[in-house]
Amino acid sequence: MKKGHTARRLCLIAAALLLTNATDAARAAIRANCPGGRFTTVKVGAVMLEFVRIPAGRFLMGSASGDRDERPRHEVTIAHDFHMTATEVTVQQFRAFVEAAGYKTDAERGNWAWLCPVVGLAGPDRGLNWRKPGFAQSSEDPVVVLSHNDAIAFCQWVSEQSGQVIRLPTEAEWEYAARAGGECDGAAQLDVVAWYEGDAEGTTHPVATKAPNPWGLYDMQGNAWEWCLDVWHPGYDGAPADGSARSSDPGILEVAWRYVLRGGCWAGSDRQVGLVYRYRGTRDFRDCGTGFRVVLGAGYPAADPMVQGWPQPAAAGTGTCHPGGIPLAVGEVRFDLVHIPAGEFLMGSEEDGEERPVHKVRIGYDFEMGRTEVTRGQFRAFIEATGYTTEAEKEGWGWTRSQWKDWYPEVDINWRNPGFAQEDDHPATCVSWYDAMTFCRWLSAETGQTIRLPSGSEWEYACRAGTTGDYAGPLNEMGWHRYNSGQRTHPVAQKKPNPWGLYDMHGNVWEWCRDMWHYGHEGAPADGSAWITANLFIPLMRGGSFTNPQWWLRSARNMRNDPGCRHSYNQRFRIVRALKDPRRSVTRTPVSVAATLRSPVHRVAGLGSSKSEESTAVASSGGTHGLEGTARQTPTRSLGQCGHRSTPRLDIRAPRPHARANRESIVSARGPALGRQLDRLQSPPFSPTMERRSFSVHASVLRHWDVNFFAQRSISIAISVGVSAGDESRVEPSFGCPSGDRIA
Repeated sequence: MKKGHTARRLCLIAAALLLTNATDAARAAIRANCPGGRFTTVKVGAVMLEFVRIPAGRFLMGSASGDRDERPRHEVTIAHDFHMTATEVTVQQFRAFVEAAGYKTDAERGNWAWLCPVVGLAGPDRGLNWRKPGFAQSSEDPVVVLSHNDAIAFCQWVSEQSGQVIRLPTEAEWEYAARAGGECDGAAQLDVVAWYEGDAEGTTHPVATKAPNPWGLYDMQGNAWEWCLDVWHPGYDGAPADGSARSSDPGILEVAWRYVLRGGCWAGSDRQVGLVYRYRGTRDFRDCGTGFRVVLGAGYPAADPMVQGWPQPAAAGTGTCHPGGIPLAVGEVRFDLVHIPAGEFLMGSEEDGEERPVHKVRIGYDFEMGRTEVTRGQFRAFIEATGYTTEAEKEGWGWTRSQWKDWYPEVDINWRNPGFAQEDDHPATCVSWYDAMTFCRWLSAETGQTIRLPSGSEWEYACRAGTTGDYAGPLNEMGWHRYNSGQRTHPVAQKKPNPWGLYDMHGNVWEWCRDMWHYGHEGAPADGSAWITANLFIPLMRGGSFTNPQWWLRSARNMRNDPGCRHSYNQRFRIVRALKDPRRSVTRTPVSVAATLRSPVHRVAGLGSSKSEESTAVASSGGTHGLEGTARQTPTRSLGQCGHRSTPRLDIRAPRPHARANRESIVSARGPALGRQLDRLQSPPFSPTMERRSFSVHASVLRHWDVNFFAQRSISIAISVGVSAGDESRVEPSFGCPSGDRIA
């Protein structure tokens, strides 16, 4: 026991001797630039960390014209002084920690990190870590290839050894200290203060060899990226104004939270080493430029989590009540949805280890899913409304491939330029999981409804649509794959839908799910919820793409997204709208409404017309009962098998002399339940005291167009009416085509 204590004591002494701050000359320079009692030291054993006092004050944080995540510019008040290390943590300092604590970094445990093989591009490479960053370093260089986890571990160790609170700076503290009382977004003479792509010559350099900022801080621009405490958000909307950290993002899974990096690095452009530029990475992200500096003091408590004022996606089966199939619209942009009924199915297959075991999943709730993947036009509406910058645009590159050449990074590949021509009816590509999640938040806020990504089990259930084979139908008729796509995307809904009316569930482009990927289904949820427990951020994709062979498009294919492939040219998503208590959202009564809609014959070119048409309808419950109806329809392009679709408002009126007789005959024919519901209305639509009273039935009415003869066919409609406490009644229609084909 005594030998163990002695060995540990010797180890700590050795660590203390190693934990020096650069050279004596550098230390003297640091002290010379911090006159007037602004210099503080923290001892760990016999060694010191050099801190500079940062005075309290206020400043304007962010940029008025930069990337979306740098806006809006807002005032922040730092209410008290704090102390920040004059330099980034060095290789020598970090080595002392590693040898004393026996710590292994994320890069060492994973045996890989990100590399910058070409300026502006990055990819993962094996064998990189803080000891071997890919270039030669001295002990006075900033330590790099460190994750947020690694930086936190260092802070905890120094805190324990020193008895003081050592932590990462908040993002507001970092920018306040970097600006040093100035208002410019960067140094006027960048070469004087920063090591960056313009002068670094492909490597880091010893700390404190460039000029400090006015407050005596070195390398706040360039040399190494610096981790902050904050969880990254795609903008400063709702950010705290007191300098505290944003400690969470309740809109996404914790394993997917990304943390802020500031200051740029030796490989960064002049824009990236600016004082307002923000980068981000998951807690285990590391590359050849990621390092850190620390702050002394307990500082601020974490701010209350806020996510741009956007509502958070609810759990499966919760949300706002909407009868199935009602389209979603934001301005001029429309999203067609398909109602997916509750049910159970066998998930997985025996084809691949990642898809085993086959297991029963019961989805005990209805939900709605996008009839198609989100299109380029729909995604553009989101970008234009929010000013959002996608992951690929922020990085300046994306993953692509050409013919049979394997994946490689290419400059300026993003949703605007995926590497091939696209129109607005193509699926949006080069969309990351984070981009898709942000889109769902925006759409939720715009509509007041719960919009989210599907879980993996919801996706497979909807894809199978009651089928049990590898595909939901003949693959070549339903999906775009390597051998029929021409190595590019195609407009949505050109192939046949699955039996539930969903298009492109097989192929075209991979679809993001909310889940994290797992090898196999052992331990997976059996209730339709997303499988979110994971140690690493590896999101799940389903469906296959135009670049893949046919077997990758199988319903059960369970695909992961390896690090480095998170914004490639064959990734996109479709949305889910959650329903609140969907199986009891409408009070159903057995009233049959038979409607015949008549309108002039149209040309095929007129199918997309927005001109309203008026048709007559007769509502019946075993007879006409004197009820008259008027339906106003706005034709829209249909994605259903039956062709053209209209969404009318059907007003049914009862003339006064026959009102009571109509009510009594309906009650006689259909039972007293409907009569009691009608009596509960504050102003009953069948009241004999009213001259005319109307109530509205909202339904989606399909009209079938015979393309060959430019003629309209009549269809039958069965409607279940639920009478509410107001005038309006909700309707859930089911439809049948003249040919007997199913309409989802």
